Amino acid sequence: MIRFYKKHIVCAFVTLIIYLPTHTTAQQRSTDEGPKKSQPSVQKRSIDNKSSSQQKPKETIFYASDDAKDFNGIGDIKLGMSINDLQVRLTDKGISLDDSDNYNKVLNARLESGVSAFNLIPSKQRYRSHPDANFVDNYQSVLITKYSASGFIVPELKLLFKNNLLIKIVGNASIDLWEAFVAKYGKPREEREQKTIVCAYKYTGARFEKTESSTWATWRDDSAIAVKGVLYFYYNDKCELSGGNLFFIEDKIKTEGYDSENRKAKDKFYEAVENESRETLRKRLGGL
Repeated sequence: MIRFYKKHIVCAFVTLIIYLPTHTTAQQRSTDEGPKKSQPSVQKRSIDNKSSSQQKPKETIFYASDDAKDFNGIGDIKLGMSINDLQVRLTDKGISLDDSDNYNKVLNARLESGVSAFNLIPSKQRYRSHPDANFVDNYQSVLITKYSASGFIVPELKLLFKNNLLIKIVGNASIDLWEAFVAKYGKPREEREQKTIVCAYKYTGARFEKTESSTWATWRDDSAIAVKGVLYFYYNDKCELSGGNLFFIEDKIKTEGYDSENRKAKDKFYEAVENESRETLRKRLGGL
Protein backbone atom coordinates (compact mmCIF):
# COMPACT_ATOMS: atom_id res chain seq x y z
CA MET A 1 0.00 0.00 0.00
CA ILE A 2 1.27 3.50 -0.80
CA ARG A 3 0.11 6.65 0.94
CA PHE A 4 -0.40 9.98 -0.81
CA TYR A 5 -1.43 13.34 0.69
CA LYS A 6 -4.37 14.96 -1.06
CA LYS A 7 -5.23 17.98 0.99
CA HIS A 8 -5.11 19.47 4.45
CA ILE A 9 -8.11 20.51 6.49
CA VAL A 10 -6.80 22.46 9.42
CA CYS A 11 -8.93 23.85 12.20
CA ALA A 12 -7.89 26.95 14.12
CA PHE A 13 -5.16 25.89 16.45
CA VAL A 14 -3.86 27.56 19.60
CA THR A 15 -0.35 27.25 21.04
CA LEU A 16 0.84 23.81 20.03
CA ILE A 17 3.81 22.58 21.99
CA ILE A 18 4.87 20.13 19.31
CA TYR A 19 3.85 18.90 15.90
CA LEU A 20 3.52 15.16 15.35
CA PRO A 21 4.55 14.13 11.85
CA THR A 22 2.45 11.49 10.17
CA HIS A 23 5.40 10.10 8.24
CA THR A 24 8.06 9.12 10.76
CA THR A 25 10.33 6.23 11.54
CA ALA A 26 10.01 4.32 14.80
CA GLN A 27 12.84 6.37 16.28
CA GLN A 28 11.44 9.71 15.14
CA ARG A 29 7.99 8.86 16.46
CA SER A 30 9.59 8.26 19.86
CA THR A 31 9.57 11.85 20.93
CA ASP A 32 10.52 14.56 20.73
CA GLU A 33 10.12 16.45 22.39
CA GLY A 34 10.36 14.66 17.77
CA PRO A 35 7.55 16.88 17.44
CA LYS A 36 8.09 20.55 16.67
CA LYS A 37 7.10 23.53 18.76
CA SER A 38 4.96 26.35 17.38
CA GLN A 39 4.79 29.93 18.53
CA PRO A 40 2.41 30.84 21.38
CA SER A 41 -0.95 32.12 20.23
CA VAL A 42 -1.79 35.73 20.98
CA GLN A 43 -4.80 38.00 20.98
CA LYS A 44 -4.35 40.50 18.16
CA ARG A 45 -5.52 44.06 18.59
CA SER A 46 -5.46 47.26 16.61
CA ILE A 47 -2.69 49.64 17.59
CA ASP A 48 -1.52 53.05 16.50
CA ASN A 49 1.24 52.78 13.89
CA LYS A 50 3.36 55.33 15.68
CA SER A 51 3.56 53.23 18.84
CA SER A 52 3.50 49.75 17.28
CA SER A 53 7.22 49.23 17.84
CA GLN A 54 6.73 49.78 21.56
CA GLN A 55 3.74 47.48 22.03
CA LYS A 56 3.60 43.68 22.08
CA PRO A 57 0.57 41.44 21.51
CA LYS A 58 -1.20 40.41 24.67
CA GLU A 59 -0.62 36.79 25.63
CA THR A 60 -3.55 34.42 26.08
CA ILE A 61 -3.72 32.85 29.54
CA PHE A 62 -5.84 29.80 30.24
CA TYR A 63 -6.51 27.52 33.22
CA ALA A 64 -8.96 24.62 33.11
CA SER A 65 -9.65 25.27 36.81
CA ASP A 66 -8.10 26.92 39.87
CA ASP A 67 -6.31 23.63 40.59
CA ALA A 68 -4.78 23.75 37.11
CA LYS A 69 -2.79 26.81 38.18
CA ASP A 70 -0.62 24.41 40.20
CA PHE A 71 -0.34 21.75 37.47
CA ASN A 72 3.46 21.53 37.09
CA GLY A 73 4.32 17.84 37.11
CA ILE A 74 3.24 14.26 37.63
CA GLY A 75 3.69 12.20 40.78
CA ASP A 76 6.88 13.21 42.58
CA ILE A 77 8.42 14.69 39.44
CA LYS A 78 7.88 18.44 39.15
CA LEU A 79 9.28 21.24 37.02
CA GLY A 80 12.18 22.92 38.80
CA MET A 81 13.38 19.83 40.64
CA SER A 82 17.12 19.14 40.38
CA ILE A 83 18.76 16.18 38.70
CA ASN A 84 20.23 15.33 42.11
CA ASP A 85 16.74 15.15 43.64
CA LEU A 86 15.70 12.80 40.84
CA GLN A 87 18.69 10.55 41.43
CA VAL A 88 17.91 10.38 45.16
CA ARG A 89 14.29 9.41 44.50
CA LEU A 90 15.33 6.79 41.95
CA THR A 91 17.94 5.39 44.35
CA ASP A 92 15.34 5.14 47.12
CA LYS A 93 13.34 2.92 44.74
CA GLY A 94 16.36 0.82 43.87
CA ILE A 95 16.73 2.36 40.40
CA SER A 96 20.01 3.61 38.98
CA LEU A 97 20.35 6.40 36.41
CA ASP A 98 22.65 4.95 33.75
CA ASP A 99 24.28 6.73 30.83
CA SER A 100 23.14 5.23 27.54
CA ASP A 101 24.22 5.94 23.99
CA ASN A 102 22.46 2.83 22.71
CA TYR A 103 18.91 3.20 21.44
CA ASN A 104 18.40 -0.57 21.35
CA LYS A 105 19.22 -0.78 25.06
CA VAL A 106 16.38 1.63 25.78
CA LEU A 107 14.02 -0.28 23.50
CA ASN A 108 14.81 -3.53 25.31
CA ALA A 109 14.10 -1.87 28.67
CA ARG A 110 10.47 -1.44 27.58
CA LEU A 111 10.12 -5.20 27.51
CA GLU A 112 11.49 -5.69 31.00
CA SER A 113 9.21 -5.82 34.03
CA GLY A 114 11.07 -3.32 36.18
CA VAL A 115 11.62 0.43 36.01
CA SER A 116 14.69 1.72 34.17
CA ALA A 117 16.22 5.18 33.92
CA PHE A 118 18.68 6.43 31.32
CA ASN A 119 20.70 9.57 30.77
CA LEU A 120 20.47 9.79 26.97
CA ILE A 121 23.91 10.71 25.63
CA PRO A 122 25.15 10.79 22.02
CA SER A 123 26.76 7.82 20.32
CA LYS A 124 29.51 8.27 17.75
CA GLN A 125 27.47 5.90 15.60
CA ARG A 126 24.53 8.00 14.48
CA TYR A 127 22.11 5.07 14.17
CA ARG A 128 22.75 4.04 17.79
CA SER A 129 21.78 7.36 19.35
CA HIS A 130 18.34 7.69 20.89
CA PRO A 131 16.25 10.32 19.02
CA ASP A 132 15.91 12.24 22.29
CA ALA A 133 19.63 12.20 23.10
CA ASN A 134 20.99 15.58 24.14
CA PHE A 135 23.88 17.23 22.28
CA VAL A 136 23.83 20.66 23.95
CA ASP A 137 26.05 21.72 26.83
CA ASN A 138 24.34 22.32 30.21
CA TYR A 139 21.35 20.13 29.27
CA GLN A 140 20.51 16.54 30.17
CA SER A 141 17.88 14.30 28.61
CA VAL A 142 16.56 11.53 30.88
CA LEU A 143 14.14 8.72 30.06
CA ILE A 144 12.31 6.63 32.66
CA THR A 145 10.42 3.51 31.63
CA LYS A 146 7.29 2.31 33.44
CA TYR A 147 7.09 5.30 35.77
CA SER A 148 4.31 4.92 38.34
CA ALA A 149 2.24 7.80 39.75
CA SER A 150 -0.75 7.13 42.02
CA GLY A 151 -1.21 3.71 40.46
CA PHE A 152 -1.00 4.98 36.86
CA ILE A 153 1.83 3.60 34.75
CA VAL A 154 3.54 5.86 32.22
CA PRO A 155 5.39 3.60 29.74
CA GLU A 156 7.93 6.30 28.91
CA LEU A 157 8.54 9.54 30.79
CA LYS A 158 11.06 11.89 29.18
CA LEU A 159 12.66 14.65 31.21
CA LEU A 160 14.77 17.58 30.01
CA PHE A 161 17.08 19.34 32.46
CA LYS A 162 18.85 22.67 31.99
CA ASN A 163 21.64 23.60 34.39
CA ASN A 164 20.54 20.58 36.47
CA LEU A 165 16.92 21.80 36.82
CA LEU A 166 13.90 20.10 35.21
CA ILE A 167 12.32 22.24 32.49
CA LYS A 168 10.22 19.78 30.45
CA ILE A 169 8.23 16.56 30.95
CA VAL A 170 6.81 14.43 28.13
CA GLY A 171 4.97 11.16 28.69
CA ASN A 172 2.63 8.57 27.24
CA ALA A 173 -0.87 9.11 28.56
CA SER A 174 -3.32 6.24 28.83
CA ILE A 175 -7.03 7.03 28.63
CA ASP A 176 -7.25 6.37 32.38
CA LEU A 177 -4.47 8.86 33.11
CA TRP A 178 -6.09 11.41 30.80
CA GLU A 179 -9.37 11.03 32.71
CA ALA A 180 -7.47 11.40 35.99
CA PHE A 181 -6.05 14.72 34.77
CA VAL A 182 -9.60 15.85 33.96
CA ALA A 183 -10.86 14.77 37.40
CA LYS A 184 -8.09 16.60 39.24
CA TYR A 185 -7.46 19.66 37.08
CA GLY A 186 -10.76 20.18 35.28
CA LYS A 187 -12.05 19.77 31.74
CA PRO A 188 -9.40 21.06 29.33
CA ARG A 189 -9.88 23.34 26.38
CA GLU A 190 -9.97 21.05 23.34
CA GLU A 191 -9.16 21.79 19.73
CA ARG A 192 -9.09 19.43 16.79
CA GLU A 193 -6.93 19.18 13.68
CA GLN A 194 -7.87 16.98 10.71
CA LYS A 195 -6.08 15.93 7.58
CA THR A 196 -7.33 13.92 4.61
CA ILE A 197 -4.92 11.44 3.02
CA VAL A 198 -5.27 9.13 0.04
CA CYS A 199 -4.26 5.49 0.26
CA ALA A 200 -3.66 3.39 -2.87
CA TYR A 201 -3.07 -0.27 -3.56
CA LYS A 202 0.40 -0.68 -4.98
CA TYR A 203 -0.54 -3.15 -7.71
CA THR A 204 -4.17 -2.36 -8.56
CA GLY A 205 -3.96 1.41 -8.15
CA ALA A 206 -7.30 1.51 -6.30
CA ARG A 207 -7.51 4.59 -4.08
CA PHE A 208 -9.55 5.57 -1.07
CA GLU A 209 -9.59 8.54 1.31
CA LYS A 210 -8.88 8.40 5.03
CA THR A 211 -9.04 11.09 7.70
CA GLU A 212 -6.33 11.56 10.30
CA SER A 213 -7.01 13.61 13.41
CA SER A 214 -5.34 15.15 16.44
CA THR A 215 -7.27 16.42 19.45
CA TRP A 216 -5.30 18.80 21.64
CA ALA A 217 -6.18 19.46 25.26
CA THR A 218 -4.92 22.39 27.32
CA TRP A 219 -5.07 22.42 31.13
CA ARG A 220 -2.68 25.30 31.73
CA ASP A 221 -1.16 27.92 29.47
CA ASP A 222 0.34 31.05 30.97
CA SER A 223 3.54 33.05 30.64
CA ALA A 224 5.55 30.51 32.62
CA ILE A 225 4.18 26.98 32.07
CA ALA A 226 2.18 25.07 29.48
CA VAL A 227 0.43 21.76 30.22
CA LYS A 228 -1.13 20.06 27.23
CA GLY A 229 -2.05 16.66 25.86
CA VAL A 230 -2.77 15.22 22.45
CA LEU A 231 -4.82 12.24 21.28
CA TYR A 232 -3.86 11.42 17.70
CA PHE A 233 -4.79 8.92 14.99
CA TYR A 234 -2.84 8.49 11.78
CA TYR A 235 -2.28 6.01 8.94
CA ASN A 236 1.19 4.58 8.48
CA ASP A 237 2.96 3.84 5.19
CA LYS A 238 0.86 0.71 4.82
CA CYS A 239 -2.30 2.73 5.47
CA GLU A 240 -2.87 0.92 8.74
CA LEU A 241 -4.59 2.94 11.46
CA SER A 242 -2.47 3.75 14.50
CA GLY A 243 -2.49 6.34 17.25
CA GLY A 244 -1.55 7.31 20.76
CA ASN A 245 -1.78 9.79 23.65
CA LEU A 246 0.93 12.13 24.91
CA PHE A 247 1.10 14.84 27.55
CA PHE A 248 3.54 17.74 27.83
CA ILE A 249 4.50 19.90 30.80
CA GLU A 250 7.10 22.55 30.10
CA ASP A 251 8.72 25.75 31.26
CA LYS A 252 7.94 27.86 28.19
CA ILE A 253 10.82 30.30 28.65
CA LYS A 254 13.62 27.88 29.46
CA THR A 255 12.72 25.39 26.72
CA GLU A 256 12.39 28.02 23.99
CA GLY A 257 14.69 27.24 21.08
CA TYR A 258 16.06 24.02 22.56
CA ASP A 259 14.85 21.68 19.79
CA SER A 260 16.47 23.78 17.08
CA GLU A 261 19.67 24.21 19.10
CA ASN A 262 19.89 20.48 19.78
CA ARG A 263 19.42 19.61 16.10
CA LYS A 264 22.23 21.99 15.12
CA ALA A 265 24.50 20.60 17.85
CA LYS A 266 23.72 17.06 16.66
CA ASP A 267 24.67 17.91 13.07
CA LYS A 268 27.87 19.56 14.27
CA PHE A 269 28.70 16.55 16.47
CA TYR A 270 28.36 14.05 13.63
CA GLU A 271 30.20 16.32 11.21
CA ALA A 272 33.15 16.26 13.64
CA VAL A 273 32.88 12.46 13.95
CA GLU A 274 32.93 12.05 10.17
CA ASN A 275 35.91 14.41 9.81
CA GLU A 276 37.77 12.48 12.48
CA SER A 277 37.04 9.20 10.68
CA ARG A 278 38.28 10.59 7.38
CA GLU A 279 41.46 11.92 9.00
CA THR A 280 42.13 8.56 10.65
CA LEU A 281 41.66 6.80 7.33
CA ARG A 282 43.89 9.32 5.55
CA LYS A 283 46.73 8.71 8.01
CA ARG A 284 46.32 4.94 7.73
CA LEU A 285 46.53 5.14 3.96
CA GLY A 286 49.46 7.55 3.97
CA GLY A 287 51.85 5.04 2.45
CA LEU A 288 49.39 3.72 -0.11
